[in-house]
Amino acid sequence: MVYGSKGRNARKRLQAALDRRFDDDSRELTVVVGSGLHRHLAEHGVAYPGVDGGARLKNWNALLEAVRRTGGKHKLPLAVRHDDPTATWESLLATLAGKFPRDPVSGHEEVLRERILNLMAGATPAKKDLQRFGKALQKQRFRDIVTVNFDQTLDGALADAAEKPCLQRHVCGPTGQVTSMLRVHLGATRVWHPHGVVADFASASCLQLGVRAYAKSAQAALTGIERFRGRQRTWRAARNLSREARWTNKDAKAWHAEVRRLGRRSACWWDMLINSDVAFIGCGLDRAELDMCLVLHDRQRQLARVSEGARPQVFYLHPACCFPAHLETGPAGIVPVKTESHDEAWELLLGSWWK
Repeated sequence: MVYGSKGRNARKRLQAALDRRFDDDSRELTVVVGSGLHRHLAEHGVAYPGVDGGARLKNWNALLEAVRRTGGKHKLPLAVRHDDPTATWESLLATLAGKFPRDPVSGHEEVLRERILNLMAGATPAKKDLQRFGKALQKQRFRDIVTVNFDQTLDGALADAAEKPCLQRHVCGPTGQVTSMLRVHLGATRVWHPHGVVADFASASCLQLGVRAYAKSAQAALTGIERFRGRQRTWRAARNLSREARWTNKDAKAWHAEVRRLGRRSACWWDMLINSDVAFIGCGLDRAELDMCLVLHDRQRQLARVSEGARPQVFYLHPACCFPAHLETGPAGIVPVKTESHDEAWELLLGSWWK
């Protein structure tokens, strides 16, 4: 349960971050969720439709294998599997391009995206099976949850626990490109889908798959970060603080308070990741998550001028037995929070909702 003084300190810092709330009593901490959510739900009685018991939602390679085995003209031979799903996706495209060289690669990619859309549309648990989880999630009153999954499990859980949801499309950039999906619920929480979402209002082209798609998402995030820095410079100028002036703890706290105060109207998921306390759970945060890593490293640059006590923090919850080696050193200021099991990690954020 306890992993030395370092581990105890990390948990205390996480708890302090969880205790911080906005004026409406919603939590300031932003939660980032990955496919580990599905493993956790499936292990605690949430029924997944289909013969694979939700495997395609719990494991990206399982999803891509299902895509590969789908019939039709573009049925594929076995493609090379890689540790990160973006590389596996690129292998699938390369296999298709070699098998059907007369067709454009972009056409092959659209075919595969449509398969993803069709496969996942019927894979999300029913709302009635998510009631207990949804009530626990609603009770925690997280203001912002970012999910790197395509499915609407979180949306369904919160919609069931709350009332009528409001759907919006998030448009970013001068070209009006749809780079993210935002779903706002009546209640405390809004769920962000930066990598796309399988929903009635979405198309297959919004699903972020492959190295190029992640690179574009990272570029959109970089553009957003530059705008964010511009807002910061304007704010400092209004307070008669030069760009070169050293940040004091008072200045830093005032800026973070300003951003969080305006955050309810914020249009970009990376704003929360830069200026909020953040907790990653059920998310590998590997090299495929290029946009996330970019935001976290830029956040570290911006916060380096501020004393540690005044900085928001990034926590990564994961069992000690299989903690990702690339996160052991705490890159981009990540604070490892090691637990004995996945259940214990989820319990730190949501309590024992399954008991």
